[in-house]
Amino acid sequence: STSESVSKGGWPSPGNDTRIVDAMSLSSISGGAGLKTLGDNVFAGNTKLKTITINGPLESVGSGTFKWCSGLTSFNIPDVMFEQGAYTFALCDGLKTANVNTTAKVLAEGFFYDCEQLTTVVIPASVEKIGDKCFYNCRVLQTPVFNEGLKEIGNQAYFSCLKIRDLSFPASLEKIGDNAFDGYKYNVRNMFSEIIRSY
Repeated sequence: STSESVSKGGWPSPGNDTRIVDAMSLSSISGGAGLKTLGDNVFAGNTKLKTITINGPLESVGSGTFKWCSGLTSFNIPDVMFEQGAYTFALCDGLKTANVNTTAKVLAEGFFYDCEQLTTVVIPASVEKIGDKCFYNCRVLQTPVFNEGLKEIGNQAYFSCLKIRDLSFPASLEKIGDNAFDGYKYNVRNMFSEIIRSY
C-alpha cells in the first residue's frame, strides 16, 4: 500500500511491530479522530513519504518521528494539542511549508532542524518557548512573526537562517538564548546585538 489511513490507536516506535515495515513504504499518511500517538522514529528515513494530514486530536509525536523524510514537502496538523519529541522533522530536505496549529506551549528542540528548503512556518499563538536549535540551518526560512505571549527563544534556535531580516519581538519575551540568531551577514547581525545583549 502506498497510502495509509489510521483510524484509531497509534503508530509505535520501531521494534517488532510489523506495521513499521509498511510505514517505510507509505507515500501519504492521513489520520482521523482516533489517532492519538506517533512513536519515536516511526517514519524516520521514509524517502517516499510526501504528505501528512492529521485531522484528529493528536496527543503526542515522538522524537525523530519524521526525521530524514526527504520527500516530504508539506504537512497539516490542524487544531490539535500535542506533546512533541525532539528533532521530529529534522533533516526533511524537501519540506517547504508547515502548518502546526497547536495549543502546545513549546516547539520542541530541533523540531525543524536542518530543513534547508523550509520557507514558511506559522508559529501558534499558544507557544511560549521555541526550543534549542528548533529552526537550526533553515537557510531560506522567511522572517518569523513572534506572537505576544512568547517568553523564550532557545539556544541556536534560528542559527544560520540566512533569509531572516527585520525582526519584531513581543513585550512578553524574557530570554533569547546563546547564538539564537547567529549566522547572519555582519550588517544584519548588528541589528540584533543590542537586543541580544539585553537578555
